Amino acid sequence: MDRLEHGRLTNYVNDRCRCVPCTRAAREYEQTRYRLRAYGLLPQLVDVDDLAMHLAWLSGYGIGWEQVAALAGLARSTVSAILYPDHHRRGVTPRVAGAILAILPTMDNAAAAALIDATGTQRRLGALMLQGHTLTAIQRELGLSALGRVLARDRVTARVARAVRDYYDTHWAIPAAPATAHEAGVIAR
Repeated sequence: MDRLEHGRLTNYVNDRCRCVPCTRAAREYEQTRYRLRAYGLLPQLVDVDDLAMHLAWLSGYGIGWEQVAALAGLARSTVSAILYPDHHRRGVTPRVAGAILAILPTMDNAAAAALIDATGTQRRLGALMLQGHTLTAIQRELGLSALGRVLARDRVTARVARAVRDYYDTHWAIPAAPATAHEAGVIAR
């Protein structure tokens, strides 16, 4: 079974399909670009240096270029070529630039294993513990281990930060269930 939808430019470029419909789509695209350029209607390209700076800024927040490509709905090769050009590029289209510049450094945009600032996670855990929630109970419900280490570290993975945030959002107004003797640190005899 053929997985390609023939007659599309993306198949001609990405999949190197040279069937008649895909070749026709590529030819029509180039003819349209040629006419737009002749009439001065082709959109101006955006400088790749500005985008490279934005990608470097995002990287500082744990959002790498591969994550940016996934979030922006762009091919990895498109974003990679901005950071690691193999030849001089005049720029990228406004659509590509807009998609990249729309990515902001939020906890939800960071890759699961990316290390982010632990301050918010520590504050959420502290507030939950003040309400009587124990780390053991939180760990059990979240399926995490060694959550106590988060309280002593400067950075935490985005996956753990998101899990604690979601737990906090659903449990912050709910009083904690009474702790078991083991969780309270009391040895029953």
